Amino acid sequence: MSHALSSLRPWHLATGLCVVVLFCGLGGYPLMDPDESRNGEIAREMIESGNWLTPTLNYVPYFEKPPLMHWLIAASMTALGPTETAVRVVPAVAAVLGMLVAWWLARATVGEGAARWAPAVFATTLVSFALARFPVLDMLYGTLLAASLTVWWISQPAVQWAKAHRLVGSGALLGLAVLAKGPSAIVLFGGVTVVYLAATRARLLRFGALALPVAMAVAVAAPWFAVAQARHPDFLRQFLFVSHFQRFTGEAFTQHRHAVWYYAPVLLLGWLPWSALWPVGLCGCRARWRGLDAQARAAAVFLTVWAAAIIAAFTASSSKLAAYVFPSWWPIAVGTAAVLDRVLCGQDASRGARRSLAALGMGVIFAAGGVLLLGGKQRVVPAEAAGGPALISAVVFAVVGAAFIAAPRLGSTFRMAALIACSAALLAGLVPAYRAFATYRELGNLLPEALRGQGRSANWAFACYHCRSYALAFYTGSRVVLIDSDTTGRPAEYEPDDAEWFRTGPGAIDDLAARGPLALAVPAHEAEAVGEAHCLTTLGSTRDLALLVNAAGLRGAGLPPVHGGTEGPR
Repeated sequence: MSHALSSLRPWHLATGLCVVVLFCGLGGYPLMDPDESRNGEIAREMIESGNWLTPTLNYVPYFEKPPLMHWLIAASMTALGPTETAVRVVPAVAAVLGMLVAWWLARATVGEGAARWAPAVFATTLVSFALARFPVLDMLYGTLLAASLTVWWISQPAVQWAKAHRLVGSGALLGLAVLAKGPSAIVLFGGVTVVYLAATRARLLRFGALALPVAMAVAVAAPWFAVAQARHPDFLRQFLFVSHFQRFTGEAFTQHRHAVWYYAPVLLLGWLPWSALWPVGLCGCRARWRGLDAQARAAAVFLTVWAAAIIAAFTASSSKLAAYVFPSWWPIAVGTAAVLDRVLCGQDASRGARRSLAALGMGVIFAAGGVLLLGGKQRVVPAEAAGGPALISAVVFAVVGAAFIAAPRLGSTFRMAALIACSAALLAGLVPAYRAFATYRELGNLLPEALRGQGRSANWAFACYHCRSYALAFYTGSRVVLIDSDTTGRPAEYEPDDAEWFRTGPGAIDDLAARGPLALAVPAHEAEAVGEAHCLTTLGSTRDLALLVNAAGLRGAGLPPVHGGTEGPR
């Protein structure tokens, strides 16, 4: 044991701290609509129905995404129960695997020095941290695609490890990426590898090496697609044409349209705090390029093409979200780790790096004041819930800012470890304020224990009016009636009882209320009018939604009448 402890190095401790921070505070606050609660509800319905082949959402076939993420969340919920932690632990585990891929990629391309810090650099960016605790598909998808590209690179003759089984492994990982998010994985994989081979003027024989991983990816992913199409004849049209092609062109999901320069601030802000040191790393890069040998140049070209091809692909898309370019995080992490190893740990440590760290520290200290100001804004978090969390986050920010300023005084190796620790602490400091914000705005906070799981009782009805909350279905374990709610993206084939679950007109509220206990989610600004019109009592309101119940619901749940408030009884 003592020998194991003595072999620990600063980079081991920094990486371990990042792992701890990734799992920090995953539970204890409600799932956020629409993404967290949607993926949690799909997994819950898988467990309830026993049908793991066709994902359903609100008990209707869900054709937008493949099932791998939902399978993993369902497995987690089977082991840990239907809790927020069980839903969020899946992307956290995927992030730890992503750190391993970053180490592997750095070791295979840049060398041992950058590989020491690449996992921690990857984990301590704002976007990585957010996706590691937010159960959407991007962390799992990005990790699998990055692993596939890393294995493909290792299989190339330039690294002298060319073996067919590595190409098969690359294809298997690519197939899992397809099952995580869709065929865009093959498009991105093909784009990166073809452009790299063209840029390095590879022989035609090496282009043939692309066929094996792509064929393996199809073999891994095709069975599920074939089964889904056999069960639902409209599946491929919905999945490929509506959810992918029309999303890319902007014909669908018009709310995701952004300007062509959208990803420039995403990269600069999403890579904080490390993007503050990018200008220093660019200095003298031409001279260093001349000093690289052929293998190192090939690795640099591969990393550059990987990042640039993915960013360019989604810049060309009409539909843009920050997480779309996340698969580019791995080569950028490797390049950033190499820069940090040179300007902070090596003999090439520069005065510019110290100045950049001082400026970064001052910016973080100013951000501490911003956290306090936002915490006092009633429209962000109510004052009675904001004081403690905002103060904790502000104190952490102030301490970390001072540490950034003081870090250059440490020895070279410990300097980098200290910066990793500061970045990890900075992200952990966001958690209290984030949890307060999520608690304030999410419907799951309003549901008292008496209503949770009541969907198993046939006499309760749960509905959404002029809104759509997957959290209502997740926490109650019930199918939710949608009244005048957005049903965009519903599959073409409906269940026979479609008219029962998709209704129009306020008369549907009175009809449900007359049958027995009713819990109704409505937009917060409509709560008073809807309550008066249909004799419903407001249990509580979030920033966006309110939860109303009828008299039978109050009696059935044993609740006293509650009017207004920011939190419902728990």
